[in-house]
Amino acid sequence: SVSDDNISFHQVGSLERPYVQNTATTLKDFKVSFKELETRYVKVRATNLKTSHKGGGVWMFIDEILIE
Repeated sequence: SVSDDNISFHQVGSLERPYVQNTATTLKDFKVSFKELETRYVKVRATNLKTSHKGGGVWMFIDEILIE
């Protein structure tokens, strides 16, 4: 989401990824594209599943967010 006043944000893109069981650590790149615009503030919201389908814990690590 983007905003010019840090109060009123509007969504410019979203991405959903279905749950996939993975026994190994993997690095993934996700890209959200939207038309070019000028803005002052950017808000990124990432939500994990909280628990896996088998009842175990779920982790999400975010290393970098690039805005070009």
